[in-house]
Amino acid sequence: MGKVLIIGAGGVGTVVVHKVAQNPDVFTEIMLASRTKSKCDVIASDVQKRYGVQVKTAQVDADNVPELVALLNDYKPELLINVALPYQDLTIMDACLETGVNYMDTANYEPKDEAHFEYSWQWAYKEKFEKAGLTAILGCGFDPGVTSIYTAYAAKHYFDEIHYLDIVDCNAGDHGKAFATNFNPEINIREVSQRGKYWENGQWVLSDNDLSFKDSTGHVYSFTGYKLEVRYKGATFVNEEIICNSLSLSFSPNPASGLVSINYSIPESWLVSLTLTNSLGILIERLNNEQMLEPGNYNFNFNTEKLSSGLYFLTIKAGNYTETKKLMIFR
Repeated sequence: MGKVLIIGAGGVGTVVVHKVAQNPDVFTEIMLASRTKSKCDVIASDVQKRYGVQVKTAQVDADNVPELVALLNDYKPELLINVALPYQDLTIMDACLETGVNYMDTANYEPKDEAHFEYSWQWAYKEKFEKAGLTAILGCGFDPGVTSIYTAYAAKHYFDEIHYLDIVDCNAGDHGKAFATNFNPEINIREVSQRGKYWENGQWVLSDNDLSFKDSTGHVYSFTGYKLEVRYKGATFVNEEIICNSLSLSFSPNPASGLVSINYSIPESWLVSLTLTNSLGILIERLNNEQMLEPGNYNFNFNTEKLSSGLYFLTIKAGNYTETKKLMIFR
């Protein structure tokens, strides 16, 4: 195959780099990139010692399409393996389309501000990749991926009927710690906090999404959905609605195909502007005339019908604050 670029230097990224390095007949050149280059350097050093394979490293912000495009144009890989965070899938796919690079990931896209998974966001890119003559292989991690292959093989060769199937993610052995996630802490918490889905009486049913747990002192912690803050031994993991000194921005539905209801509030008199840009940072539309507004809540509808499928960014600038949220459009 030749040159491969791997984005993401966490636990999964580490495994991928090692596996790729063990197949030099397929992958002749390897680059590992992440937001923190020092993490890449540590992994590259270990791979060099173990297999004698050189891994180039680079720094890149996977939320930033122009940065991704610049790296891809400079390194010119034939394949990009995305093992970054699931909510970075679309920006990385946009960069691959811009530069003509084949794409593979292990986890399907979900929005950053909502723990919600579905295939439609990435499948909206199908025609774009076909027209570009590129391949995109999605969700080929362990769950889904390897477990799906195991299940299909078992159903075909070993079982006459399967009535239910449990897939359990876990770490083997006892590491002696009071608590540890089995992969990226943020994504792990997102998964356990979102509503489960199961099939019953001929229809899909969503489970209750309230979650509570008790620590060793008997204190009960609880949260609903994915609005939580977890602190553990100095580490803090936070994900909430965008709020900055009572400045807030929200909109729905997201993804959207027609009208989008945009809501924002400001705590004091500020000069406010709202803009919509595409994944390359190009201004698509100014959603209001920059104006001084009084404190309060504001709402308006925006028609997205003239926009093509893809990822967009809605930005509010109010006073000295700027906030940006992703908006996915599909047709």
